[in-house]
Amino acid sequence: AAGGTSTPIPATAPPLPSTTASSTTTTMTTTTTLPPSTTTITLDRAGEIEAILLDLERRRLQALYDDDQEAFAELYANDAYLEGSLQVFEVAVFAQPPSTEGFSVVDIVADQPDCIAALVRQDYRDFFPDTGVSTFVLVLERKDTGAWGYSFAGSGWACDGPHPLGS
Repeated sequence: AAGGTSTPIPATAPPLPSTTASSTTTTMTTTTTLPPSTTTITLDRAGEIEAILLDLERRRLQALYDDDQEAFAELYANDAYLEGSLQVFEVAVFAQPPSTEGFSVVDIVADQPDCIAALVRQDYRDFFPDTGVSTFVLVLERKDTGAWGYSFAGSGWACDGPHPLGS
């Protein structure tokens, strides 16, 4: 310290570790088995896709909670799907702040450069009390900005063939 003074250790500081203590390290290995899929996807890519989906879903729920239709609209890659999805603002009543803990990726159905489809499960009963558990295909497409956006949800389309709602 400058000028030969030292700074005292506060009385609330945790005790310093003993220099004679020994430690033991335990290593754990985790094995993950993904459900069968029609597409071969590496574990890293599956994690990346799940992170994209979770980020979009977290932002979607926050926009609903904040009643921010502009932030909500930014998450969509398909205008027709956005228009249908805006109706949720009329019925969304939260019992508590939202969380993505009830959202999970069950399987990745398609992984293409501009389109991702995943079978997802939603259980939002904790904060949307009038809802149940649902499992459906959620499709993302790249927007003009290069970012991923919601494009379709339901069944019958998973990046194969023309978009059922149009571009």
